[in-house]
Amino acid sequence: MSSSSGSVKDNKNGVVRADAGGRQGEEIASKSFMIQSKRFYLDLKQNNRGRFVKLAEVSLNGRKNRLFMTMLVCKNLKDILDKLEKDGRTAVVPKDTTEGKDNTGGVIHTETIINDRRRYYIDLRENHRGIFLRVTQFDIQTGNRNSVALPLQGVGQFRDALKEIIDEFGEGYIEESTDLPPSHNFRTDGKNFFFDPGHNSRGDFLKITELKPSVGVRNTIALSVGAIPQFTQILNKLHQDFQTLRTPDGAEKATKELAKMEI
Repeated sequence: MSSSSGSVKDNKNGVVRADAGGRQGEEIASKSFMIQSKRFYLDLKQNNRGRFVKLAEVSLNGRKNRLFMTMLVCKNLKDILDKLEKDGRTAVVPKDTTEGKDNTGGVIHTETIINDRRRYYIDLRENHRGIFLRVTQFDIQTGNRNSVALPLQGVGQFRDALKEIIDEFGEGYIEESTDLPPSHNFRTDGKNFFFDPGHNSRGDFLKITELKPSVGVRNTIALSVGAIPQFTQILNKLHQDFQTLRTPDGAEKATKELAKMEI
């Protein structure tokens, strides 16, 4: 039976399929489930760039958090949840209510998914309410950050919903691109550095982004692939020079050279 939104519900697995006329064919399927006082939606959509999933968390007061994931990110996320279950990290255990015990916890386990300009942080965390899974989407170009939090009791249901959508609609949309090398990143001195290969009409390039999350400062440079060897050579030379100058013999030599210049 069709609903008012132009969708058909499959009673077998709870996935809602959009009719041909529903939203110009943009929405392919939808799945929702209730965990404690929140309702979660997984909406599978398609545009000219491919298929993607919108994950939304809606509280009873109407507050909504949402993020977007490609089919490949969905698969990677499901694999992480499978791993957490295998390791026993998603097992529901009684809350320790011992008086005086600091059980605010923090991060129990964390994983990262890198996809183009977006980073996804999968954190199993604990606070005074209990253990929960937080999925955070971070856009390195805009600095925007969106998070969805699921109570531990619903992680298995969330994983099953992802699996159903991937199994039924993921074929042909979850292959990892081999045209470009993988992205890399590291964190130091309160800053994040991202190295993202790209391609445009001019050819291949490397985009290097420096991000300081605490103040939202972001700086980006782009190098053509042909300039990478020279860039690397200069960095290596500067590193060697610093290492030399920071040794006792190197510092003494630098002082003598400076004295000659002043004469």
